[in-house]
Amino acid sequence: MQSNLTPLKPNTGTHYKFNRFYISVNMKFWISHAGSICWMIFSIYLSFPWVEDLASTVSLPLSLFIIGGIAYIPGYMNAFMIISLLLDRQPLLKKKFSDR
Repeated sequence: MQSNLTPLKPNTGTHYKFNRFYISVNMKFWISHAGSICWMIFSIYLSFPWVEDLASTVSLPLSLFIIGGIAYIPGYMNAFMIISLLLDRQPLLKKKFSDR
């Protein structure tokens, strides 16, 4: 009995199927910064009660310094990294060794 299945051709191209837009590396950098700044502003807005509670124990500048080191700066860096990775398109892997 013969099979009606045909083998698939390997993808030898380096282009993606949905290659409509090209975003330069410089533009990806600035988009990542803009998204990270928006995330940090949102984080600062949400943390007002936390800052006020900590400021009642220590001074307001020290409270901002502590929370900035715990939340704002790491949150900014993580948001930048995540947005950068989402915008990055890696080329397809090349097959170096043939199957035996």
